[in-house]
Amino acid sequence: MAWMLWPALAPEDTLIIPAPPPAGFLDYLTEQGLTPPHFCTEAEVQAKVQTKIQGKVDAAEGALDLQKIPDVTDALFTPFGWNEDAARLNADRNLPASHPDPEIVRRVNSRAFGLELERRLFPESACPATLCLTRMALAEWLTHAPPGRYLAKGNYGHAGIGQLRFELPDADLSLQKKLRRLLERHAGLVMEERQEIEQEWGVLFRVGAVPGPLQLRVHRLLSDSSGGYAGALVLSKGQMDTAWQIHKASITDAVQKISQSLRDIGYFGPVGIDVYTHRSADGVTHLRNLVDLNARLTMAWPVHGLARRFPDRAILLRHFSTSALRAKRAEPESQLMNDKLSWPQRLDGLSEGISEGVAIWLTPQLPLTRHAMVLFGESESDVLRKDDTLRKRLNDFKNWDACL
Repeated sequence: MAWMLWPALAPEDTLIIPAPPPAGFLDYLTEQGLTPPHFCTEAEVQAKVQTKIQGKVDAAEGALDLQKIPDVTDALFTPFGWNEDAARLNADRNLPASHPDPEIVRRVNSRAFGLELERRLFPESACPATLCLTRMALAEWLTHAPPGRYLAKGNYGHAGIGQLRFELPDADLSLQKKLRRLLERHAGLVMEERQEIEQEWGVLFRVGAVPGPLQLRVHRLLSDSSGGYAGALVLSKGQMDTAWQIHKASITDAVQKISQSLRDIGYFGPVGIDVYTHRSADGVTHLRNLVDLNARLTMAWPVHGLARRFPDRAILLRHFSTSALRAKRAEPESQLMNDKLSWPQRLDGLSEGISEGVAIWLTPQLPLTRHAMVLFGESESDVLRKDDTLRKRLNDFKNWDACL
């Protein structure tokens, strides 16, 4: 699983990770008042499974201290999302978890399915869009699409990833090549008309194998400069999101319809959807009930785990692309931070001045593709002010290669 998911787990849970935490990371989290779950590498878990099931350990794994590795053979296996690999790992457990057919999971995670579902369930609010599954279909669409602002979504791209924003008629040869590469990588594209978003939310819930009450977890969605997913905001227990309250009944009804549709085709498990309000040319606000559907865990689950730990705080979870952070480095190699500095000293320059104890890195100092930081505030305005300070510091920070 991804490192930044750990706050969604309880202390007695175990997160299976590719590499062990670096020195000082667990102490750092404890000092910040956070109790992480157990961390186990894939090799450690496999060694434990082999020892219990087969009564032996491969020579390459013999050096592992198996007494310190949690026994996960009886634990409920919960992957980021179900696929063939996850199903095989699940089969190794003493009590395998029930799960939907991986082919059904793949189908419902496609943008083609989301487009079909939106048109069928919410025709009055569906965003004008076209599905292009071949290069020929894409070329045809580019030839006849009217001028305007568009968003291309990869058919199997995650929300905020595998997307491209552009305008027509400025479709030069470079743009066409980018669209073709995106189409081939994600087995198709959904071409949406871009709407003027006012407020955007993520809604998390679980679809049961049989109908039942749904518990919704709601957060405000944050976007980066390209419009991709950058994080999530949850207000404190005593604060109210006025805009959400206006649309709560309609969105709750939409979730019920989506849940039943997923159950009807055989899917059950975690789901995340995006919804937003947008303003039309005549100045009227409209609600789009289904923007994206993700039949899996999402990167917003951790902010809700943190909200359970700190119910009286406004919490903002920020995600950063490592490639984008590295691109901000402006100093020559010789002036980078001293390599002997320990975690989290390398990153102290970012949180300094935001105020002590409100900026915490959730990801360790490892070569990850994305990193995450959480900000705490007394109110929405307070945490957004701290976020503004953080982003300004990101633009000025000169030591990313030393940190990452």
